[in-house]
Amino acid sequence: FDASISDNIEVCKGTQAPIQATGGNAYAWQPQVDLSCYDCPNPVFMGDTSRFYTCRIWNTDSCSKVLPVKVNVLPNPAMPAFTTTSTECY
Repeated sequence: FDASISDNIEVCKGTQAPIQATGGNAYAWQPQVDLSCYDCPNPVFMGDTSRFYTCRIWNTDSCSKVLPVKVNVLPNPAMPAFTTTSTECY
């Protein structure tokens, strides 16, 4: 049977990202950490640490596939530091 999962995902630290799996009747995400649900096709990642996940996808014949996805958490962009000095204008 045909089943698919999102490509690897990049997300900034402190933000959320949906993950999608399709093609099945039942789903089981592992590990059960930092996801909005673990037995649904489209959980939302809510973590601050990069992580590999697998999703076992079952069809109606009790056959299953296990597909991987990696969520890369990127650091928030740093703003450059600016220093100012007062000047006297004549």
